[in-house]
Amino acid sequence: MILSIVGLFVVPAAGGVWGSRTVWAAPGSRPVVTLRRGAVKVYAEARQRAPRRGIIGGRNAVFPLLARIKAKGCHRPWLQIGPEAFACSALLRPGQGQPRATQHPLLRKGRLMPRSYFVTRRIVTVRSKPSAGAPRVRTLREYSGIVARGKVRTSSGVWRRTRSGYLPASDLRFVRPSQLAGVQLGPKHTLPVSWINGATAWVTNRPTWSRSARVAGLKAYARVTVYERRKVGRQGFARIGTGRWVPADRVRTARLRKLPNGVGAAEKWIHVSLADWSLVAYVGPRPVFAALISRGWKTPKGRYRITRKLAMATMRFNTRTGVYEAEAVPWVIYFKPRYALHSAYWHDGFGSHSSHGCINLSPRDARWLFEWTAPGLPPGWFQISQTPKSRGTHLLIE
Repeated sequence: MILSIVGLFVVPAAGGVWGSRTVWAAPGSRPVVTLRRGAVKVYAEARQRAPRRGIIGGRNAVFPLLARIKAKGCHRPWLQIGPEAFACSALLRPGQGQPRATQHPLLRKGRLMPRSYFVTRRIVTVRSKPSAGAPRVRTLREYSGIVARGKVRTSSGVWRRTRSGYLPASDLRFVRPSQLAGVQLGPKHTLPVSWINGATAWVTNRPTWSRSARVAGLKAYARVTVYERRKVGRQGFARIGTGRWVPADRVRTARLRKLPNGVGAAEKWIHVSLADWSLVAYVGPRPVFAALISRGWKTPKGRYRITRKLAMATMRFNTRTGVYEAEAVPWVIYFKPRYALHSAYWHDGFGSHSSHGCINLSPRDARWLFEWTAPGLPPGWFQISQTPKSRGTHLLIE
């Protein structure tokens, strides 16, 4: 995306994000504000109790200074750093320079995810020190995702240091995020799109489960074309070629959906089919992207708008046996309180593995959707919310 500068106002050339995907870099010296460290809340208006617009942060992030406004709620002038974006903080230092900030979450070159992650193998107890006799900090449920911050060797074994304490390394499993990538749609690739789900599938020469009929095997996420579906007793089968059948419950298909009422012919919108375990992104009636998802047990159906986007978030909820937590989840897109579309690093079972309530995407697909949807997250921002003047992308869940 090309960044245009008109006077003191930053104007996106297209798509609604205020800068390029990686950095702002405006030519010449202009009024700016610099954030050396920490994080600052941003509001949609220069007034007390205005709606929250987002949070900016990072080291030495430089934002354009569009205006200074004296108003209630700030003992110093409010600083406007973007459209509907006002901040009041002693951490912001006005000056002259070039706007420059990094896109969050930070990714090292060649890395798929911003962190290295581990998953708990069982219910585990976090200790204050690397010792089984140390005070208990909290209990984590199995399959909780954590970021390890180093390891300690003791006479009792190896311990991993976490955000809240220490865990035995034997209770953790290192996870490699899914390599699954969605399908860019256009003249060469159109709907429907079908995949084998996140489990392998046997191919048989006729619609049967009989081992003697097996002729091949398909890996998870293999792309297939479905020519016929047939019911044999209580079992369903899909024909994917001449003399090639697979169990129908192993196939997930993204299908075309007509433009919903109230969505413009050039507007972006997203359709999630819980029955098909699929997501399709559209511009008006034209599909542009399709992906496999993991649906939630209680994912709410209905029509929504994207309300808030976070570069990274930690998700948790309490249970009788401990806290379930997924730490540092990147590319989080909320559409309703407590419900979001987001990446999942703790499993590689898209199209088959259910979540607690949110809609899981592979890291690549979550990042694509995060960057494609509105409101766009500008460089230097950790999170951003929609406003009445800057609405989020339409979302339809059926």
